[in-house]
Amino acid sequence: INRCFEFRGSAVANMVMRHALEGQVESDTRKSCFDYSGIIVKPIVMIDSDLFGTSILTLALILLGAIVTLFNPYKQKRRWVRYCASILNTISLILLLSNALVFIPSAIFSAKDLGCLEAVGAILVPICFFFAYRQVRSLTAGIVSFRHQIRSVFQFNIKVIARAVLFFIPVAVAAVIEIRLAGSRYSPPSFTMIWKTVLVAPFIEEFCFRFMLPGLACNEDCMPGDYLLFSIFFLLLHGPSLNLFPFFFSLYLYFVIRKTGNLAVTILFHSFWNFCILAFPYVPLQQSSMQ
Repeated sequence: INRCFEFRGSAVANMVMRHALEGQVESDTRKSCFDYSGIIVKPIVMIDSDLFGTSILTLALILLGAIVTLFNPYKQKRRWVRYCASILNTISLILLLSNALVFIPSAIFSAKDLGCLEAVGAILVPICFFFAYRQVRSLTAGIVSFRHQIRSVFQFNIKVIARAVLFFIPVAVAAVIEIRLAGSRYSPPSFTMIWKTVLVAPFIEEFCFRFMLPGLACNEDCMPGDYLLFSIFFLLLHGPSLNLFPFFFSLYLYFVIRKTGNLAVTILFHSFWNFCILAFPYVPLQQSSMQ
């Protein structure tokens, strides 16, 4: 009987030990599977993140900026080549500055547990600024008294202020009509949206399109057809859309800067319009009537 109990005990002990070992093996297998899945899934998450796409785009823009800088518009003899070089340099500069000031910081702040990719994004910001500075310096080398021109386009006097107030009326009226027709209601925008839409984007776009591009393409001796072409690219830069307002708005801003000679006025107009669109988002007609 004792031997029988000893046998049964040993059998039960063996069975318990066997199940324990199987459980240990199963848990180890699961743990190793989770480890392998972590190794596989994390790179996929990194690749699928906004920061990865923004970083790849930034590297492509840096390469594009380095290439187009070689084609300085002032060194091109043919008019159409100078036009193409001017537009490419302008768009490349806008995208580089936008990535450095808006897209990369936004992607970094929204990223979670991406490790080294966040460090790569942080490194790309000063690199973008360096290439943008290099590009601006290369493009402005042919502009006589560039610093004097920069100061002059930001100077205010009574005449400039009077004309700015007069030219602001159509922008304000258009904004009110747009808000009323869209049935929009005020929605406080976030600081991030204000930063990139109201502050950064108007300054970069106005500096590049209204100040640099006319000088690069035709030495400030632009014809109406030139402004039409510049406005088409301004429209394309704002994405594929059936809304032609950016095209007409760009033409009007070219008219304003020709009459006032002040870049700050067009920046303020652009910022005001972007704030109105941002703070009064479009509300569908059915939803507006239900409210």
